[in-house]
Amino acid sequence: MTTSNLDKKFQEKTIEYFTDSSGYFNEESCDPANWDYEPSTYGVEGVEICTSPHMVSFDDFNGGIENPGRDKIDYNAVEALQSCIKAKGIVTKGSRMLYYDIETGKKINGIKRSIVAARLGFKGWMGVGVKFDNPTALADFAYESNNPKEGDATLVHQLPNKEDTIAYVIERFEKTNRDDITEDEIIELVKKRTKNNYHITENNKGDIVKKVRIKLQSQGKSSERYIVYDDLEMRKELDSLLKIENEWALEFWEDYDEHQSKAVIVFLNMNGNGISGSYQYIERKLDFAKKEKKPVCYVIVAKPPRSKNTTLTSRRADILTGDIKRLEETLCGCFGHDWENFKSIIAHNHPDSQHVFLRQDSENEPEGTLIYAKDIL
Repeated sequence: MTTSNLDKKFQEKTIEYFTDSSGYFNEESCDPANWDYEPSTYGVEGVEICTSPHMVSFDDFNGGIENPGRDKIDYNAVEALQSCIKAKGIVTKGSRMLYYDIETGKKINGIKRSIVAARLGFKGWMGVGVKFDNPTALADFAYESNNPKEGDATLVHQLPNKEDTIAYVIERFEKTNRDDITEDEIIELVKKRTKNNYHITENNKGDIVKKVRIKLQSQGKSSERYIVYDDLEMRKELDSLLKIENEWALEFWEDYDEHQSKAVIVFLNMNGNGISGSYQYIERKLDFAKKEKKPVCYVIVAKPPRSKNTTLTSRRADILTGDIKRLEETLCGCFGHDWENFKSIIAHNHPDSQHVFLRQDSENEPEGTLIYAKDIL
């Protein structure tokens, strides 16, 4: 095991320091021999366990890392841990130790324990010093150490949820400083880190991959040719067009308010369920626009092509001539109207409607590109 001058301060406190205040820790709970937790690297390469277990003071830490396995503090878990300690005291059998980085003096985990310690008045916890070869080893270890083992007793450790995992995977790839991250790499990492996490379903995994890819693409860190969007990223793309004074964005998106603006904007993200998953949303917007006597402007994202026989342009044309036409036919059919006679009164066919596609081909559509529907057909 290695050590450092910084680490020595974590082992200077006496047993009396930890037992003389709140009464929650006693000599027995301060003795590592009474803890059955075995420190582990959790199978993460580039992690070294550098100390034997010993009591550590929360006041000695140089803060804590932004744990990539915890998107936000679960205060329900904090309350549960506090109640557990008040009722049972410090449970040494089955309870986990916390980890700290001997080179930076920062906690790797233990935020809930430090909050409860401040509330109840105890000063520390049983801890272990570790060292990391690189930032990704730290990120992987922080995430993996959040996964509970069978027999954990103190309600401290809940399995990371979907939001925790999204935050972890994004930070993990950000630490590589690469700009060529592939979707397959994202899929592999998500699969590896969630294989024993029963909270993360297969649908969750797909959503995690999608959101991570969108975020990395927005940062210029992805090698994927076709840009994907979620609803938030679609709006951010329009915001970026305002900054370069794009004509369409200035006319329809600046200070957008559907009650005050000259048109009602409807977002169509065809990369997911397409129009079939958004009928009620679209119907409400079309009905509102008709009552307000305003045009509807679609902002559209097409499903990226997956075969050599399909292009992004053909996908966009299919939306205009196929999906939107079927939407019109469905709306007219609901009221017993003939499509040919009534399609012109639908708000998205208003003379002032200007439908646009967001840029998606990173190789041929530079930043600031907006594709007008009238130029597709």
